[in-house]
Amino acid sequence: MTGVQTISMYADQTFRTTLLLWITSVQLTLAMSITLCLSAFIASFVTDIVGRRKLLLVSSLGITFSNLIITIYYYLAE
Repeated sequence: MTGVQTISMYADQTFRTTLLLWITSVQLTLAMSITLCLSAFIASFVTDIVGRRKLLLVSSLGITFSNLIITIYYYLAE
Protein backbone atom coordinates (compact mmCIF):
# COMPACT_ATOMS: atom_id res chain seq x y z
CA MET A 1 0.00 0.00 0.00
CA THR A 2 2.93 2.37 0.50
CA GLY A 3 4.98 1.59 -2.57
CA VAL A 4 7.78 -0.04 -0.62
CA GLN A 5 7.88 -2.89 -3.13
CA THR A 6 8.66 -0.40 -5.90
CA ILE A 7 11.39 1.19 -3.81
CA SER A 8 12.86 -2.24 -3.07
CA MET A 9 12.72 -3.22 -6.73
CA TYR A 10 14.70 -0.19 -7.91
CA ALA A 11 16.92 0.17 -4.84
CA ASP A 12 20.00 -1.31 -6.51
CA GLN A 13 19.72 1.05 -9.48
CA THR A 14 19.13 4.02 -7.20
CA PHE A 15 22.04 3.16 -4.92
CA ARG A 16 24.36 2.87 -7.94
CA THR A 17 23.98 6.60 -8.49
CA THR A 18 25.39 7.37 -5.04
CA LEU A 19 29.06 8.15 -4.77
CA LEU A 20 29.87 5.98 -1.77
CA LEU A 21 33.18 4.24 -2.32
CA TRP A 22 33.25 2.14 0.83
CA ILE A 23 29.98 0.22 0.29
CA THR A 24 28.41 -1.27 -2.83
CA SER A 25 24.86 -0.86 -4.06
CA VAL A 26 24.18 -4.54 -3.37
CA GLN A 27 25.25 -4.13 0.25
CA LEU A 28 23.05 -1.04 0.60
CA THR A 29 20.10 -2.94 -0.86
CA LEU A 30 20.70 -5.81 1.56
CA ALA A 31 20.90 -3.41 4.50
CA MET A 32 17.65 -1.77 3.40
CA SER A 33 15.90 -5.15 3.13
CA ILE A 34 17.08 -6.22 6.58
CA THR A 35 15.93 -2.89 8.02
CA LEU A 36 12.49 -3.33 6.44
CA CYS A 37 12.13 -6.85 7.88
CA LEU A 38 13.24 -5.81 11.36
CA SER A 39 10.94 -2.78 11.30
CA ALA A 40 7.94 -4.90 10.36
CA PHE A 41 8.75 -7.41 13.10
CA ILE A 42 9.14 -4.74 15.78
CA ALA A 43 6.04 -2.85 14.60
CA SER A 44 3.87 -5.91 15.14
CA PHE A 45 4.61 -5.72 18.88
CA VAL A 46 4.76 -1.95 19.32
CA THR A 47 1.41 -1.27 17.63
CA ASP A 48 -0.66 -2.68 20.48
CA ILE A 49 1.47 -1.06 23.18
CA VAL A 50 1.74 2.51 21.85
CA GLY A 51 -1.41 2.79 19.78
CA ARG A 52 -2.06 3.21 16.10
CA ARG A 53 -2.74 6.95 16.13
CA LYS A 54 0.57 7.86 17.78
CA LEU A 55 2.48 5.55 15.48
CA LEU A 56 0.77 7.05 12.44
CA LEU A 57 1.75 10.57 13.51
CA VAL A 58 5.36 9.59 14.20
CA SER A 59 5.51 7.67 10.92
CA SER A 60 4.19 10.66 8.99
CA LEU A 61 6.85 12.90 10.51
CA GLY A 62 9.54 10.33 9.69
CA ILE A 63 8.37 10.02 6.09
CA THR A 64 8.32 13.80 5.71
CA PHE A 65 11.85 14.11 7.09
CA SER A 66 13.14 11.25 4.90
CA ASN A 67 11.60 12.70 1.75
CA LEU A 68 13.10 16.09 2.56
CA ILE A 69 16.57 14.57 2.96
CA ILE A 70 16.24 12.60 -0.29
CA THR A 71 15.03 15.69 -2.14
CA ILE A 72 17.95 17.76 -0.90
CA TYR A 73 20.43 15.01 -1.79
CA TYR A 74 19.23 14.65 -5.37
CA TYR A 75 18.96 18.42 -5.80
CA LEU A 76 22.57 18.87 -4.70
CA ALA A 77 23.73 15.88 -6.78
CA GLU A 78 22.67 17.60 -10.00
